[in-house]
Amino acid sequence: MIVANATWLDDILNILYINIMKELKAADLVWLAAAQLQKEQKDRAGFSPDQILKTALAIEPDLGFSLNTLRTHISRHCVANLPPAGAAHRMLTRNPNGTYRLYRHGDEYHPGRAGGKTGPDGNAIPSRYKDLIEWFQREYDNRPELSTSEDPLLALRGLGKELWRELGGGEKFIHELRENWYGNEEQKARTRTQRFPKRRAG
Repeated sequence: MIVANATWLDDILNILYINIMKELKAADLVWLAAAQLQKEQKDRAGFSPDQILKTALAIEPDLGFSLNTLRTHISRHCVANLPPAGAAHRMLTRNPNGTYRLYRHGDEYHPGRAGGKTGPDGNAIPSRYKDLIEWFQREYDNRPELSTSEDPLLALRGLGKELWRELGGGEKFIHELRENWYGNEEQKARTRTQRFPKRRAG
């Protein structure tokens, strides 16, 4: 009876596990497959679509994604340096020889993919893959400071410098602004007259 209950419990847990795993997106699976390849073969500059596909199917054979879905994500949806077609992720970079590697911050990407997803959410993947994310962040990515294209505040640097140059610089502009705060002398006199009109005697 105990054995039967244990078997039944294992079946239930397995079903729950598979249903939870269904939440893993195809793009995340592609990233995990590429990350595993990259971690295991650090000397390789890139991997063929078939190698990434084979690894994805090996690490998660029960997810049920079609081969066409995974191939499309590998060659199109996840590729940072290609124009977006559907999804605009930045998870892979296509090398000149047609192989693919993990996207790293600082790599070039198509403008249409700005703000695209660059990797899986660590809270949305099975815990056994957390080491891949940690490896990526610690060893592979070496994330530099945000570029002006990624940081909206840095992108404002230098905005309007041509205008300031035409005005003679910020200090000159402020000095002239304060100097004529109430207008020139003629305008000041006119303002005083309007505010305090002379009263007629009598």
